[in-house]
Amino acid sequence: SISPQDEGFDIGIRYGLGDWPRERAVPVYGERLVPVCTPAYFQASGGGIRSLAQLPSLTLIHSDEDGQDWQRWLTAWAGQPVALSVDGALDTLDAAVQMALMDWGIAIADPLLVAAELSAGTLVLAHPDCYPSGEHYYLVHRLPDAGDPRVAALRDWLRERLPAQAPA
Repeated sequence: SISPQDEGFDIGIRYGLGDWPRERAVPVYGERLVPVCTPAYFQASGGGIRSLAQLPSLTLIHSDEDGQDWQRWLTAWAGQPVALSVDGALDTLDAAVQMALMDWGIAIADPLLVAAELSAGTLVLAHPDCYPSGEHYYLVHRLPDAGDPRVAALRDWLRERLPAQAPA
């Protein structure tokens, strides 16, 4: 993750809540969360996520130690906080998706980041509901002029290629 304190960069992408100085962090994409699994796991689970009561019988693959991504999705889906046990976690979303691709269970992912797998059919939605995580990808820079045209050009280029829901 790039931060304005890092040395050796002028401009980059950073993921988080955006609690950096606004003139140096420009939001370009708002992360969304959706549960994904292989077609085989979907079939074996009886059709993916259907109810809160069913959750203990499913293997939820966590990409963070506190289960925050799953907690965000489950809270949005259920309309209230859901007690969630995290027995083990991987350190990245990519690792969780790789485990899901090996039929270990259901991972939470941003549909943009697993679009190729969803399109190819190697992953399917374990539930169709998709919710914002509250975190974004930001274009961060340490250029002295906040209005630098290079920042605007890269921001515009990124926004042309990302879904329309990206923040202004």
